[in-house]
Amino acid sequence: MVSGCPRPGSCSPAAGTRGLGGGSAGVQVPSFDRNSSVPLYIQIKEWMLEEIRTGRWPRRYKLPAEEELAPAIGVSRGTLRRAIRELVAEGVLEQIHGKGTFVTGQGIEQPLAQRLAAFSELLEERGIPYSTRVLRQEVTTAEPRVASFLGLAPDEPVVSLARIRLVESRPVAYMENYVPRRLAPGLERVDFTRHGLFATLEQRYGLALAGGHDPSRARPP
Repeated sequence: MVSGCPRPGSCSPAAGTRGLGGGSAGVQVPSFDRNSSVPLYIQIKEWMLEEIRTGRWPRRYKLPAEEELAPAIGVSRGTLRRAIRELVAEGVLEQIHGKGTFVTGQGIEQPLAQRLAAFSELLEERGIPYSTRVLRQEVTTAEPRVASFLGLAPDEPVVSLARIRLVESRPVAYMENYVPRRLAPGLERVDFTRHGLFATLEQRYGLALAGGHDPSRARPP
């Protein structure tokens, strides 16, 4: 699943460093895009993940308390708590009763768009011919789980796309994506046997991947 966001960097604009709670590392305080179609809690998650990826929040780093961090970054405690709860469920953060929330150092990978793009690039680098078969490409009403993930109204139209990558006629990867149609009108007519989804979203519509769900792993042959 994907959701639209202005070009990379616009969901987490330049931020200043501010020490919170007497922490030695300080916190990069972002200015979130309130007008973005990307839900605020997802923007908070991406900001936290970036702090961890860059090493500003190292392993075992203790996050400031929610009642301190939420006003410091300009969000409600409920929204912050939702972002933290998801990162705890993903194993990125750990909450210890009576002690606080800590970075585990686990579960950090490349952003989803980079990981999927890297798979195609890896095949090309190895000189392995591959093809793409489109299984589904249509405009439909967002089903509840999709609408919830993308922060859409239950009846909002989305472009539903399902594809498989094949090597020597054997499937090696399955991809399923949903894009709000209002962000990418005409996407349902693009020839995705010849064009990549993420490149199309960025080059034609000025959008970049902001979130995704990746339940499996694709492995080159």
